[in-house]
Amino acid sequence: MTSKASAMKWSSPLAPSQLLRLIRSEPDSLSALRLFDAATASGSCPDPASISLLGSRLAASGHFTLCFSLLSQSLSPAPEPAFLSLLRSLGRSRRPLSALRLFRIAPKSLRLPHSAKSYNTVLSLLVSNNQAPLALSLYNEMRKENIAPTLGTYNVMLKGLCVSGSVEKAVRLFQGMDEVDACSYNTVMDGLCKVGRLQEAKELFDEMPNKGIEATVVSFTTLIHWFLKSRKVDCAMEVFSEMCNRRISPNVVTYSSLIDGLCKEGQSVMAVHLLNRMVKERISPNAITYSSLISGLCKEERLNEAMQVFDRMRLQGKKPDAGLFCKIICGLCITGRVREASNYLDEMVLSGISPNRLTWSLHVRIHNDVILCLCKEAAQFARAFQVYLCTRTRGISVERKTFQVLVDCLCKRGEGEMASRVVHDMLLERCLPERETWHSIVSFILEKEESRRRGSEYSSSAGALLI
Repeated sequence: MTSKASAMKWSSPLAPSQLLRLIRSEPDSLSALRLFDAATASGSCPDPASISLLGSRLAASGHFTLCFSLLSQSLSPAPEPAFLSLLRSLGRSRRPLSALRLFRIAPKSLRLPHSAKSYNTVLSLLVSNNQAPLALSLYNEMRKENIAPTLGTYNVMLKGLCVSGSVEKAVRLFQGMDEVDACSYNTVMDGLCKVGRLQEAKELFDEMPNKGIEATVVSFTTLIHWFLKSRKVDCAMEVFSEMCNRRISPNVVTYSSLIDGLCKEGQSVMAVHLLNRMVKERISPNAITYSSLISGLCKEERLNEAMQVFDRMRLQGKKPDAGLFCKIICGLCITGRVREASNYLDEMVLSGISPNRLTWSLHVRIHNDVILCLCKEAAQFARAFQVYLCTRTRGISVERKTFQVLVDCLCKRGEGEMASRVVHDMLLERCLPERETWHSIVSFILEKEESRRRGSEYSSSAGALLI
């Protein structure tokens, strides 16, 4: 309890306003519930505000059963704000069906009749949890109960229909709406674009000013994204220019879409200019922005520029993932810059990027590519073997081709014992050596045996001469 709450003069039993202050002063929802129970047990009569506040806090902290118990014990109808908070919390916890069941029993268990707000809340969380058919069924129930849908209801249903692929139904619903806003237009435009009807989406976009509705950054970004997705770069840039002319500031999603689309079309130089423009406008690029640009630059073999962007990304506190390291390292290997490639591999390991189920193949590719490229240069073989040992220590798979190249190099350098050790590692990995690998080992052993035999014969001949 805070010092301010302690300094208050308390009545016995507590007045409703005092109980409300007491609940507000306790940051922990369970402790607040214990205070509430103690106060009501001593005769305090809580008002709806106290129940609503405590119920909302219990729901937000994940105590769904306690929240429902609190709301159901009230003699009067449960406060709707707390009930809506409980529904939203269930939705955030990916429990849409539980929220729907709670909604259905609310009139009886909580003495809380359905309203447009409660319908809209459940419809929204059903749609956001990929339960569009249930949302449509609930919408029909809402109409049967003679509860008038609001603009929010229609917007949720438009999204649900578009997400479920019923774009034509969404268009008909949209055309029959008495009131629409930018959200309505944006939802239908996005749905049309997803099914390839970009021209119709553009017509809706052009219609917005005639209806007295101002296009938002989402409206422009939606068209830009889908034009780029359809490889219509010129159309996307026209929309972007119009956006700037209307003095609607692009956001990070707008720029990321443009940079990604330009890079996929081989226009990474223009994408770099957009990145610089973002920085001048004090819009912080995110990991997706950098990833798209680095991928595009590597694809166009602009490695130096890609490495500069890579360094800028790290300076801004954005941590590159295994995929980005893979693009830089493999690009350096392809262009023969093997020492730099191995240095970047060291940085990746030191930064704590470890393989998981999704990135395992990337880590295998990176390590094996670096080893193979280092083996191509005689002066770098010691470094190649060091990377090999680190790869084995980290438990990353070494491919058959990499094993074979290492064995060949070791045999050529006269290090047959080390080559035999690599073959042993290979067999432990249940990777059967190819004929060339066995040939290299056997040839080395035979040559060594022949040298030993010749050395023995030479010693015998020299001894005979001395005698």
